[in-house]
Amino acid sequence: TLRASLTWPVRAVLGVARAAVAGIPAAISRAFVLLWLFASFVTLGYFVGGYVKVRRLVRKWPVHRVAAESVRVSPATGPAVIGLMPAEIVVPEWLRARPLSEQSVVVAHEREHVSAGDPWLLVIACAAVVVMPWHPALWFALGRLQLATELDCDDRLLSSGVPVGRYGSL
Repeated sequence: TLRASLTWPVRAVLGVARAAVAGIPAAISRAFVLLWLFASFVTLGYFVGGYVKVRRLVRKWPVHRVAAESVRVSPATGPAVIGLMPAEIVVPEWLRARPLSEQSVVVAHEREHVSAGDPWLLVIACAAVVVMPWHPALWFALGRLQLATELDCDDRLLSSGVPVGRYGSL
């Protein structure tokens, strides 16, 4: 069933955790679990706090048509995609003064992130970091994943025929 397929990974992790702590005194294992939970909640607070701060800013920014797309225009933040449902494109005010061809490239880049599901991928990676915040490899992987989504998006856009020179100048 669907429920069983969703719960088996949790049961497997709990089984491994129980086996790993079987020989450790109860007081130490409880302290370890409490420390782990504390670190996870602090990390979750870090991510959620940052998201809430950005969402508050985004609500203040007006919506304008840029390159035939409704986007949020910020004083200096962006270009970026904010949120999941709905994902909103944010562009800086200076972009509106650029030629339409450049505006189109920037908006297409951000739209490509949304189409590829990059915001969801990054949220899942952040969830992994929340589960194991003490693991430096996960923090490193999160940073590399952010870079990989940017490079992948650049590659898709350049493959669609956007001139390299124009894209690079932006």
